[in-house]
Amino acid sequence: MGIYVPPGRESTRELLERISAPKGQLGLLRKIHGLKQVATSHSEESLKSLLLKAVDDMSPDHKLEKIDLVLFAHSTLAQFNYEEDFLDDLCETLGLENVPCYGVSHMNCASGLGALSLVQKLRSTDISRVLLLTADLTTSIPDARYVKNSTIVGDSASAMILELGCTNRQLLGVSMMSDPRFHRGFYEDDDGMKAFGRSYLENLESVIHAVLTETSLRLSDLKLILPHNVNETTWRKFCDISGFPRERVFLDLLPELGHSYCNDGPLNLRAAELAGKLDSGDKFLIINVGLGSYFGAAIFQY
Repeated sequence: MGIYVPPGRESTRELLERISAPKGQLGLLRKIHGLKQVATSHSEESLKSLLLKAVDDMSPDHKLEKIDLVLFAHSTLAQFNYEEDFLDDLCETLGLENVPCYGVSHMNCASGLGALSLVQKLRSTDISRVLLLTADLTTSIPDARYVKNSTIVGDSASAMILELGCTNRQLLGVSMMSDPRFHRGFYEDDDGMKAFGRSYLENLESVIHAVLTETSLRLSDLKLILPHNVNETTWRKFCDISGFPRERVFLDLLPELGHSYCNDGPLNLRAAELAGKLDSGDKFLIINVGLGSYFGAAIFQY
């Protein structure tokens, strides 16, 4: 697995002032939700360059050989010129011009786990090695960096090879669900966003219960939860309700990087590994939630 986080940072205060956010949001997002800053790309950095740097960060042992499929998961849609043949050009640069490639989106920040769900369904096919790329770049869409009362969002990229029969970071199960009552997503009015918030924890628990059932595990069997880094408040409430220990929800990156669209899982996994939080055989959960009320949860064995 390789990741890339741009070196630039924008503080919560700077971001909210730049987009003229409503009063009171700074105190809520910074002091209560724990969001200090986000990672930002400079104006010349492209989505392609972010992904190439993530690929370069992969271990030399992970060669781009015998790749059967390329999937590019992303949350936002308008990240490059509509006339640009982005994914084909990227694959050609990687020497994968003859490999089938597809984008996975329309699940917003759950799109990364949506891609994992697709890979899981390919187990009965002749596809054995998938390159999964995940990235979002919103330097040209300033409003996409902020979700009222909830979070601030930064740029990043990741690349990983998913291989059939691999025993390291083995995918045990994936569960996806949606709540169509909130299909307007980012464009919900205030009443809709409040209703989405009220249903949030219930839906979060439902998707986690579904993947635990699929894998015949209990919540207590999980060594870590690698969450979507939307805010601390969500996870404090989840732990209070479920009884899951707060110290086993990995939130170390949240103050520094904020939310990273559908790329929080890989970023948190790398950081948890570097912090020595996972040992061989440990089971951990990655979870993502997207506006429009898309929920995804995946369990891995380290």
